[in-house]
Parts: sequence; structure tokens; C-alpha cells
Amino acid sequence: MDIKKAGAHSLLHYLIWEVPNRLIDICHNKYEAVIMKVQKLTKPAQMSGLSHWGEVGLPDSQVVKVSGSRVEIGGESVDTGVFECTPGSYRRSVKEAEIMHFLQGSGSFTPDGGETLEFDIGDTFFFEADTHGTWVIEKTMRKLYVILK
Repeated sequence: MDIKKAGAHSLLHYLIWEVPNRLIDICHNKYEAVIMKVQKLTKPAQMSGLSHWGEVGLPDSQVVKVSGSRVEIGGESVDTGVFECTPGSYRRSVKEAEIMHFLQGSGSFTPDGGETLEFDIGDTFFFEADTHGTWVIEKTMRKLYVILK
């Protein structure tokens, strides 16, 4: 479009309709991510394709495989997504405050110096920052999590 020859109406139409449509055509996914205020995880308890995040475990315990999928919600102050791990025991390594809701599995968490808390499907835990302790996973656990940095 020749901006010098365009009338005010044509220029306004170009800026309101043509530019956004061209941006969508050029980088559809990136444009959606910028304007997306709400994201939906469809059936996260059955979600497949989680990324392998590594392995953890305590001495004399089976290796715990860890996987997950992060959700980008903007900003570096929140880390959120789906987390899954196989049975076994490991130390909690998250230093920040965390909220989690269990979608699958069962087991327990014992905070250092505290009483053991068992979890099952549908339970929710709230961790203060600097909560340390030991996880014992009996059945493969999947949770939604929000870490507040």
C-alpha cells in the first residue's frame, strides 16, 4: 500500500484489518501466544507427549523418571504445567512456594521435621517457600503445578 496516496479511510482500514491479518499469516502461532489470555489443558490427566525431564532418586531406591509439560503464561515469576513421575523416592528440589493438584497416582510427602502427608487423586498440596522433604511415590503420579518465583 502506498501510504502517501492512501486516504484516511483506506489507511485506517489497512492498519486495522490488513496488518493484523498479514501478521497472522506470517507467524500465526506467535501472534496467538501474544494475545492469548486463557489457555486450556484438555484432560491433563490423560494428556500424552510429556517431555522427559530427567531422573531422580534416593540411594537404595529405584530410579524415578520425571517428565512434564510447561504452560507459558507470561512473565518469569510463575512456572506452571503438568508434572509426572514414576514410583520411587526422591528429595524435593523446588525452593519456591508451590501449589499442586494431583490428577493421578498416590504416595506421600514427609517435610523435614514434620509428619508424613499422604496424597491420592484429587488432593491438593500447598508448599511454602523453602519446604524440604522426601517424596515417596507408590503409583505413577501426575499433578498440575504452579510454582511462585
